[in-house]
Amino acid sequence: MTKNLEIHSCKRCLSSAARDALVGVVAFALIVGASCARKPVETVSASQGATTSSSSGAAAPSPATATNGFGPTVPNTAPAPRHAPTGMVWIPGGEFSMGAADSPSEGEVGMQAARDSRPIHRVYVDGFFMDQTDVTNVEFAKFVKATGYLTVAERKPRQEDFPNAPPENLVTGSVVFSPPDHPVSLDNHFQWWSYVHGANWRHPTGPKSSIVGKGNYPVVQIAYEDAKAYARWAGKRLPTEAQWEFFARGGLAGKPYVWGDDFRPNGKWDPDEPRERKKTHRGGSFLCTDQYCLRYVVGTRGKGEVSTGTNHLGFRCVEDATTLGNGVSASHM
Repeated sequence: MTKNLEIHSCKRCLSSAARDALVGVVAFALIVGASCARKPVETVSASQGATTSSSSGAAAPSPATATNGFGPTVPNTAPAPRHAPTGMVWIPGGEFSMGAADSPSEGEVGMQAARDSRPIHRVYVDGFFMDQTDVTNVEFAKFVKATGYLTVAERKPRQEDFPNAPPENLVTGSVVFSPPDHPVSLDNHFQWWSYVHGANWRHPTGPKSSIVGKGNYPVVQIAYEDAKAYARWAGKRLPTEAQWEFFARGGLAGKPYVWGDDFRPNGKWDPDEPRERKKTHRGGSFLCTDQYCLRYVVGTRGKGEVSTGTNHLGFRCVEDATTLGNGVSASHM
């Protein structure tokens, strides 16, 4: 079975009750991308998400031989085909075990993100270039200035898209983390997310907030189509899940965290809604905590509805090795 897996966002809840103005969202980072076949052993093209043979310079697929279903990571040995574009790094790709195992140190709520990553399976990805950091406010502002683009949060919701919403609730805005001032149970996310009128990438938590002085901060309040539009303008695309996980693992095989096995090394380191169209989230958000989401556990997967941004998620882009910059394919030159 193959799934299309892309970036993030959360549902705009627009109704007459104040509670319905709250938006359910999964607290973890974005990511996203093309597709990845879910089979026990396979080779997957990084750019197409289709089963392929190994490319030149790549190690041939090998059986998974490690415990708990995780085999060794076998990186490609071929050098980068060209200099990395500005702000990007070369990820060599290769074969690795993809997915997440249960961890005795994490609770039931935290490991929900691991269930949809099973079974652990072998995947091959070609080498690719990836953004060194999440897309920043400065970078997104250049895109907006050049194109005049309006994000989803800056557009007034249409009545035809939300037929049951009263007209007074059809206002521009986005989803903002609103922590309660008292302990709450973790079974109802409506208790800590609000749909805020005037929240957008320039005003992440509402009209009185600002990104002035935060040009190098990751841009947030970006819905799926916003991220896709930026990537297209930049001559890039959103990464596949396999690309993200290969990059995040950094050559480690089967480790729950990008830094290894321990959550605090040396004592440090701080089918819901089946009718909704959603995309996959990958990586930890700016709000992840050991009390709840744990989406920073490598291999875990989450999901979010596509029509709204939030103030806790950013995104990165990738560029294929065969691309010569600005989205031009070498085969088309």
